[in-house]
Amino acid sequence: MGIDEQVGQELSIYPNPTNGYFKIVPVTWDNGNLDIQVLDMHGRVILEQHYSGQKEYEVDLSWASAGSYEIKARTDNNLVVKKLSL
Repeated sequence: MGIDEQVGQELSIYPNPTNGYFKIVPVTWDNGNLDIQVLDMHGRVILEQHYSGQKEYEVDLSWASAGSYEIKARTDNNLVVKKLSL
């Protein structure tokens, strides 16, 4: 069984646009593990985090420059890609 790549259906990010602080809520609850990468417009990873055991995760990007970012969130069964505006 492979990992499915989806664009946004399995993950909620709010608020978006954000001032730097935002929450990630997986719509489908695998087992509570979530790995995220935040990439800038050049494809560079600016943040990597592992979360576990919660249904909602808080992320702090208040230190990052204003602009568009890509969030890649991996659960045990899915890879979800979403855009974030800061």
